[in-house]
Amino acid sequence: MRALGTDHSTGDLELKPEKSQDRGSSGDAMLRVVSLFAMSSGFLLISPPLRGSALAGLGRVMFEMDKYSPWSFIVLAIAVGLGAVWSMANPKPQ
Repeated sequence: MRALGTDHSTGDLELKPEKSQDRGSSGDAMLRVVSLFAMSSGFLLISPPLRGSALAGLGRVMFEMDKYSPWSFIVLAIAVGLGAVWSMANPKPQ
């Protein structure tokens, strides 16, 4: 939503939803997601030290989560869910 008004006072502001043309198509967003995934996968494929440190970090995280299981997995699921809700609720930067 965007605030629109005729002057600079906050009393005259109205909240109106933006038009769907301003947000871009969902194909652009999907292309952006796929290209980000492809680039990060490419970096992991061509760099053995980066791949090793990433896998070691993931292994360490999983080891720490197993120590506090099942609570750590419940907290992780809640955090991922809240992150998804938060990212969908926030408007795109322009």
